[in-house]
This record gives sequence, structure tokens and C-alpha cells, in this order.
Amino acid sequence: MEQFFLYWISHFGYAGVFFVLMLPLPAEALLAFSGYLACRGQLGLAATIVTAFLGTMCGMAICYWLGLRGSRYILTRYGAMVGITEEKIERVSRRLDRPGRWGLIAGYFIPGIRHVAALAAGATRLRASVFAFFASVGALLWSAVFITAGYLLEEEWLGTSALDHRIVVAICITIAFMLLIRYLTTPPKHGNT
Repeated sequence: MEQFFLYWISHFGYAGVFFVLMLPLPAEALLAFSGYLACRGQLGLAATIVTAFLGTMCGMAICYWLGLRGSRYILTRYGAMVGITEEKIERVSRRLDRPGRWGLIAGYFIPGIRHVAALAAGATRLRASVFAFFASVGALLWSAVFITAGYLLEEEWLGTSALDHRIVVAICITIAFMLLIRYLTTPPKHGNT
């Protein structure tokens, strides 16, 4: 399946990147491949990052809207069968409305979670402005990290095994989390220095 999407990106360029990243599938390797294409001159690096960001945000917005419109009803109507109560939904909503919203950013770096996080944000009625901010930051970081990794690895990306790809992905995730933690824990500078 991944080969199909690699073909799609290599033949349709920016449109391929945009539409593939709207889909709810782990796309780290696809982002890195897009970075590789940028390194070869088939795509521009900045334009690829922007296109990936926009495609990702469209997919996230759709999932948020689906969560907002349908998931809450389904959860309240049928959730009791699997132990989901209105109180639990409200608890998740409160968590997402405060520190849990950082989970929207972290969700990008856990394969298969980014669209689930958007559905949960919609289902718990997270304010649209809060969702848009944190989802945008996550989309930009995620896109930039993996596209840049593919760009910097150049030809080496194609010659690595699936295990090596996972190692590179793990390193990129670790670096992104370290930068995020540093950003979150560094107090803002005030005054003239």
C-alpha cells in the first residue's frame, strides 16, 4: 500500500502530497520520501512542507468536524455498552481543554493517532480555535521534521531497510519531543538583555 502512495507522490507532486496527507494513515515515510524528492529537485523544500501542512490540516479539520457532529452522539448512545459514560466524556473534554490539548501535537508523532486525536477533540467539544492552534503547530512540526529528514538523508533514505526507517523515525520523534519539551519548559524572556 505504501508503494502506491509513494508512486502517487512521485507522479502527482504537490497534489499527491496534499491528498495523501489528508488520509488517516501513518505517513512518516511518505513525508520523508517527499523530502527526498525535494532534495532531488523534483519538489521545492518549503513548498513541500507548506503543501504537507495544508493537506494534513484539511484531513484533521474533517476528522474534527466528524467528531463534533457524530462521535458524541454515538458515544453517548452506544458508549455504555463498552463502559463509556457521559462523565467520562466530560472528563476527557476537560483534559483536552487544558493540558491535554498538547496531546494534539504529540499525536502527530505517534503513528495512527493524529486523526484519532482530532476525532476526540471534536467529540469532546474542544473549542475550534484551540483545536486549530494546537493542530496547526503539530502539523507544521510533524511535516517539517520528516520532510527535512528525507531531504537531509538524500539517497541514503532509499537504500535503508524498513528497520532503518523505523530507527530514523524514532530519532526524528525524539528530537521533536526534546525541542517541544525545551520550548514548553523555557520561561519567556522579558525585558532588555
